[in-house]
Order: sequence, then structure tokens, then C-alpha cells
Amino acid sequence: MGTCLSQGTLLENGWGPGRWHLAGRKNLTWEARPSVEHVTKPPVEFNLETDQRTEEGSEPDLKQGLVPGSEPGLEPGSEPGSEPGLESDSELVPEPALEPELVLGPKPPLDLTCEQWLLEADGPVVPGGRNFSDEPVMIYEADLPPWFAASEEELRSCDVACRPILPNSEEAKNVTRWDAMTWQWPSGAPDRSHGFRVLRNMESAAYYPMLAVSEARKQGYDIIMTSELASDIPLLYIGGSYFEPGLGFEEKVPAVAAAISNCGGFSSRLEIIAKLREFGVEVHQYGRCNRTHEFPDEPPPPGMNEADALAHRYLFYYAAENSIYPDYVSEKFFRGLRVGTVPVYLGTATAVDFAPAENAILWLSGIEDVPRVAEEIKRLTNDRAAFEERLAWKTRGASDAFLALLSLNAFARSCVLCIHIATKLQEEALAAPTLPELEIGTTAIGQADTSMEPVDGTRPCSCAEDVGFEGGKESGLQTVYHLYVRELNAFRYLDVFIRSTDLSIAGLEKAILARFQATDYAPVFVRYGFHNSRDGYKVFKVYPALTNQRRVLFEDGAFASDDDFRKHLDSVPCPRLEVIFV
Repeated sequence: MGTCLSQGTLLENGWGPGRWHLAGRKNLTWEARPSVEHVTKPPVEFNLETDQRTEEGSEPDLKQGLVPGSEPGLEPGSEPGSEPGLESDSELVPEPALEPELVLGPKPPLDLTCEQWLLEADGPVVPGGRNFSDEPVMIYEADLPPWFAASEEELRSCDVACRPILPNSEEAKNVTRWDAMTWQWPSGAPDRSHGFRVLRNMESAAYYPMLAVSEARKQGYDIIMTSELASDIPLLYIGGSYFEPGLGFEEKVPAVAAAISNCGGFSSRLEIIAKLREFGVEVHQYGRCNRTHEFPDEPPPPGMNEADALAHRYLFYYAAENSIYPDYVSEKFFRGLRVGTVPVYLGTATAVDFAPAENAILWLSGIEDVPRVAEEIKRLTNDRAAFEERLAWKTRGASDAFLALLSLNAFARSCVLCIHIATKLQEEALAAPTLPELEIGTTAIGQADTSMEPVDGTRPCSCAEDVGFEGGKESGLQTVYHLYVRELNAFRYLDVFIRSTDLSIAGLEKAILARFQATDYAPVFVRYGFHNSRDGYKVFKVYPALTNQRRVLFEDGAFASDDDFRKHLDSVPCPRLEVIFV
């Protein structure tokens, strides 16, 4: 990363109070401020290309960056231990120094605020000059299943230009550079000739162990797209609309509907049906395995398929996975939630993380849970108020985590893959030991502003500003930090500024909300019609960009305390963050 210049460092070198002036975006000039106790020194020039400091009319000392024959803080020709303008044996009163950790960054020119100066001095960058709006991310789709293919309309609405290309197509013959190549099934060492190596598959790793995130990493895949929330781009079955009320209690069949047609599987789902019946629960099985009922002849309601229509007619729907693996939560689970029934769910324990409310599902870890669940089904069947309480999330509002999962899955996965690739390319360039020339401007990261001249890799990420004046003197300084923040699944960042007097989670969330609301920004859950009962929107999670969603939503990936945030800001200048709004 580039260097962030520190007011504390300047004071330790004896340069005294002063301010930086930016000249041509190549040289910063430190001009000392006069006071009764401090005599003005010649301006000190800091050259960003040579890392040398010189005073006017002198040559730089290449070893120390100081004027030959001088010591830090002394006028040329002064004796060590003397103050300019005083006898060397005079009694000196030391000037109090600011604590370095309290103030970071140069002061802006008099005619600019910190925000204005930082926007100009460290504008959003495009590493290597690539503009992802004009130059598409090229993905070679080695074996793209039809259900993964994005429509042209979805690709046009993507935050970056995105071009998935099928092999053996006419378009593929004319492409000489790829950013990534995708596989559905691992087969030996992935081809490294087409950029990032991507694995994309929604099947359960219980059946196919090579799809587990840990195994895929071992096989050499750079980007993993599976059902695990710990993958780089989770592939979820959560799509659809969840907040229609469905049929009333009296209109529903007081039983459990099931539609199991795969009579194998790694779970005990057929045995559980038999066990539920032993405990007095009525289960109507419409699938091919031990069928007891036939699907109705009438067509399903608009917007529903045959299985949806079946589930919405019942109080309960048996959503049983054919295998159990962390985060493998299939469409069966979400079907019951969408159509307004209570799912009786057999599957992974992490399914509770996917539920819109704690009481929205009845979870079975295995056949040993049947007695408990059977008693609850019978109770709810005879207690309308208790049953309706299980569906109250549809009107009161789903959990913040559920709304985050809806937002996570709102965009076509090919588009999200393109955004992820563009972000990784950007991050790699920014992390390079020697940055390429960067284009800076006041647009969002990812968009070059060619009206600004290029600068080298030194990035001022903070700025010192006066807090106020007392008795004609500055009463203190504070730091303004420059952050870049974008919403989950977006590519463009907005500039956000936060002050050292408010380095807290609450201060960060306030600054983010103010910045996004100032642009009339519409969060994903608003744009895609995800509804809850609250007005407006709030910050749910803030975290470093590219953190996986298992860590963000349910572990330690998001900032959980003021100390977490401060430590990240100390270690990562100009941090690039993501936010989830709900």
C-alpha cells in the first residue's frame, strides 16, 4: 500500500506545527506556522518521488533527507540545544508536543477542507488504467449449465461490463484474453491459461466431497461458487417473493404435505414420515415413494409450480433434504416459507441461519427429533393463534440476516462473478509492491477520471484539521480518515469520511448512512421489493470487501466492536469496505 503521511512523524523530526501544500501532485511542501514561541523556518519540501525533504536554497542530504550540517528542528548554523533567536545558555521552556497517535495526516491548503483535499489527493483509482465499464470482464464458460446462464438484460444491468462466453462459439474464436475460466465439476488441476480458476456448482458436498470449499482450494481453484456461505460467491436457492400472506388458517388442510420422489438419499426422510405417523401426525405423500395422495388436476395459481401449489394448501410442508451438509439448504426449505406454510425441515443445523425468524420452521436433525416435532405439529394444528405466530414474520418483518441473504441472491450470479473478478484485479494491483500509475478523480472506484493527471503510488489516506480556536490559537487537531464503501454485490465505492473524534461503530454507520442517503441511494432490498415493516433503511453489517458471508453474517467477519474497526483502520489505510443495508 502507499504511505500515509503522519503529523506525529513530522513532529518527531522536529519540523514543528505547520501544514502541507500539494504542488502538481508530485511535491508536498511543509510550511511551518509562526507563533510567539516558534520562529518560522524556510518551507520544507517533501518530494513524493525521491522521498527527500529539502529547505529552500539547500541541497538534500541523501542519507538523512536533511540540510547538511543541521539537526532536526534547528536553524542552519544553530548550536545543538539552542533556540533560534536566543542565547545558547538561556533557560528554555519546551513547547508541548502533540501525541503522534492522535493526529495523522497532513493539513490541507487553506482554501480546501480535508474532504476536498483527500478527494483530490487520493481520488478513486483504476489500477493499470482499466475501466471496467468499457472493458468487460471476460469469462470463458467451460461447461455452463443452462440454469446458470444470465440473460442479456441481467448482464446489461450489472455494475461492470460482463461477458460470459461459451466455448466453440464464434465470439470465443476472436478472444485472446480471458479474466477467468469456470468449471462445474473438478477434473484434475485446473487450466491456468485463462486467468482466475472458478468452480461453480450448487450440489451437496455430502454427495460430491470435491465441492467442499476446503477441497476446492486444495485443487487450485481461485474463486469458489457453491452452496456454502463460506465460498467466495454463495449460490443460494433463496429466490422468490416471501411476504405474501398465503391462505388463511381455516382454508388450509390440517396435515403435513410431502412430495418425495427420490427414494434413496443419505438422510432418513422416508423413515421419518413413518415415524411421524406413529406419533399421530397425518402426512400426505404425493411423491413416487410410498405415495398416498395424487396431485390435484387443476392448474397451479399464477406464479406457482405444482409443488408450490401443493405446499400452500397445507398447514405444514415436509421439506426433507436428500443429504445433510453445512449450508446445503435447497429450494424445499424456501418453498414452504414463500407460500405461507410452516416447513417441517430435515437438514443441516445451519438452516436456522437461513430462516426469517427463529420460530419460522420446525427443524429435525434426524429421526430422534420426531417425538418433539410431532407434539408441536399437533399443538399448532389445534391452536390458530400459535400457528399464525409462526408466520408473523411476513407482516412484522423478517430478520436482518434473512434480508441480507435475499440481497445476497438478488443479482445474476454471472454478474456477481464479474464484479468479484474486477474487485480481485483491483485489489491485486493495489497490493503490488510497486503500484502502476493510477488515475485519480472524484468518481467512484472503478471509473477513471482522465481529467486528473496520474500520480505515483503514495496515497494520503487521512488529513489533519483544526477542531477550533481559543484565545486566537488552535485548541486542537483531529484526523479525517478517507474510506471507500460500497453495498454488497456492488462494484462502485462511495467516498466516506470519518473523524478521529468518532472512531466507533456507531460513528461509522452514521457516516455511511449520511453519505449514501445524500445520493438518494436505493439499497438492494428496496430495488428488488424485499419488504419489512420498518421505514427507510439502516446499516446491518460493515466489513472489509471480499470477506465471505459465513463470517460476515454469523461469525467474526464484520466489525463487532469499536476496537475492531480502529485496528482495521490502523492496519489498512484507505480501507475498502462493504455494507449490508436492511
